[in-house]
Amino acid sequence: MYKTEGKNSDWTPHYACIGEYVVQFEEIVGKIRFALSTIFQYQGLKDSRLSEIVFGQKQFTADPLIVCYESICNELFKEKEKAQEILKSISSFKNRFSKQIGVRNDLLHSRYFIGPHVVYFSEQPFPSTQMPVIKDSPKRTGARKKEVVDSVEDVNVHIKELKELNTLFSEIDMKVTRFIFDNKMEVGFKRTKG
Repeated sequence: MYKTEGKNSDWTPHYACIGEYVVQFEEIVGKIRFALSTIFQYQGLKDSRLSEIVFGQKQFTADPLIVCYESICNELFKEKEKAQEILKSISSFKNRFSKQIGVRNDLLHSRYFIGPHVVYFSEQPFPSTQMPVIKDSPKRTGARKKEVVDSVEDVNVHIKELKELNTLFSEIDMKVTRFIFDNKMEVGFKRTKG
């Protein structure tokens, strides 16, 4: 039987991957918030601080923001046949990002069995990258524990997905902006000659 005491372990990679996950996730949320504000400006809003006030409310977490973004783009482009590919991209992004919203909620609202206070007893040596994260997730039928992730590698898989989603959203936002300008749908910006 092996005994591993947390006080003798280096937990830096564990804490680092949690922090990187949160930073990557919030970067996407910030981009969505900014994209919504920009669309409102294209449609005539003169003071961007007003949209910052609206989309900065605590009710506008990741899920309401991406749902709002998709709805607004669908409304703006609903009669534009050329925009259908953009709308499909937004829907696909939203579906993938929604899965990460669930992961993020689980990661932030679970119990981590890492750190100097833990002690493991096991048949084999405790792997240095193991990171048990358990969430109480009761069902109608009673108590239930949900394993969120089991290792640093598990979190890194989600970080990789967030990085891909970050790039994808930037591409989508660029296409939305280009479409608005190419189709002269902006009313809040004056075109300059040259």
